Amino acid sequence: MDEKIVLREKDKVPGSGVLKELSHGLEISFRDLVELTMIVSDNTATDLVAEKVGLDNVNSTLRHLGLEKTAVVVDCRDILFDLIDLNDISDEKKTVDFFMAKSRGRTFGGSWSLGIKDNDITTPNEMLRLLEMIIKGEAAGRKSCEAILATMLRCQTGG
Repeated sequence: MDEKIVLREKDKVPGSGVLKELSHGLEISFRDLVELTMIVSDNTATDLVAEKVGLDNVNSTLRHLGLEKTAVVVDCRDILFDLIDLNDISDEKKTVDFFMAKSRGRTFGGSWSLGIKDNDITTPNEMLRLLEMIIKGEAAGRKSCEAILATMLRCQTGG
């Protein structure tokens, strides 16, 4: 968790969060990325964490916990670019500046990002089950579950 990641311009993701506003070259710990993911729903932090952990590992853990209807299959960047119908561009072009320029005045639609096929998905029941497992210390070790709950108490998104 203390491993440092260097923020690069190409890592920055449009949408919510603060990392996209900060200087490239910033060193940030993996722990802080996780905190930003949860506390302010930072898209850049979310994608960096997902890249480091691996979506296959996330989904394997979800299955291990019995969450069969929950899946994380794409990152925030791809969802946002689909919303403005720009799926067919290279990842190198998927920058914050390009997104801002192309999204001005656009109606958000997307070919898949507002649907359930080939998208991140869950159900209210499975999220409730996951929260119960975190509260009971069953989703991970007791100490990790307590850290998750402590972070959740500081969330600035939602009510």
